[in-house]
Amino acid sequence: KYSFAAAVDDGIMDHSHVREEQRDGSKVTGSYSYSDGYVKRTVKYVADENGYRVISEESEDIGDGPNVDKKNGKADVHT
Repeated sequence: KYSFAAAVDDGIMDHSHVREEQRDGSKVTGSYSYSDGYVKRTVKYVADENGYRVISEESEDIGDGPNVDKKNGKADVHT
């Protein structure tokens, strides 16, 4: 068994990445998402004795492009 999560929120270049995953025996479930200033995409998946499969995929319009802030922006990383 294991589980983990990681996230990057880049306020400098206006990107984000989030990933989480859990394993119980031979079954792995998880999700990841990312945004680029235009769209946020999220994928949920499962991997087991039947292979890797995407369970759901979502796309959400979030803006007209990245808001770059090289002077005052911050990037946060969490695990």
